[in-house]
Amino acid sequence: MIIHQYNINEDLGFVYEALCDGGFLIDLGCVFALIALPNQNGVEFIDKTKKRLPGKAYGSVVGDSIDFVRKSELDLSSKQLLFEAIKTGIISNFFLRLPWKGGHNGLVLNGTHQGLVLSGEYHDFFSELNTIISASNKCNLISGLTSVICSSANYSGHPDGSITDLNDALIFADENNIDLLIKFKQSPKMKIKGSFPIFSINNRLFRIERGGPGVETVKFNLIQAGFSEAI
Repeated sequence: MIIHQYNINEDLGFVYEALCDGGFLIDLGCVFALIALPNQNGVEFIDKTKKRLPGKAYGSVVGDSIDFVRKSELDLSSKQLLFEAIKTGIISNFFLRLPWKGGHNGLVLNGTHQGLVLSGEYHDFFSELNTIISASNKCNLISGLTSVICSSANYSGHPDGSITDLNDALIFADENNIDLLIKFKQSPKMKIKGSFPIFSINNRLFRIERGGPGVETVKFNLIQAGFSEAI
């Protein structure tokens, strides 16, 4: 197992190679996550690793938030609100679930897809990695996505939920022959651990699909941006 601390502007070719071999683990501060390519091989890798239960789909990690919203099937008025909110930097640290074109393929479920919007070093890392994927012509991407896909590092349906402890993450990696773990210099010391919250948006309304660290902050920011909570 290689535990690598990310340095801004470093060559991420070795990370892309890990993706081509299956995937890797990453420490996102509040939770450890599995990362894979946005293609059928990536879906199958996470399915196999997590022993995935049926009826599920994976999110992606957003590198370019404007492009992510633009590619969605979201209504124009909601897109404009999100564009303005993204420019102010208040859209971060949650899964943004939007209407999306495509049938159920492991990434799109019930006409929606969700992207994890991050900030700081996390955003820098995934922006660079997604640029490498976008430039590759070997990935056979699904649903027009050029962002890596992700899921919490745990076995699907496990009673303990998502892995938030380094030792547990290393055991999980060893059990599944995962050879790379990415960490960050300034990983936040979050008091609340667990998977990121999920917010769905459509027609200027948002709905909290799953709670998680920072859920109230995200809710406040969306209201400030002009959205209302669906009743």
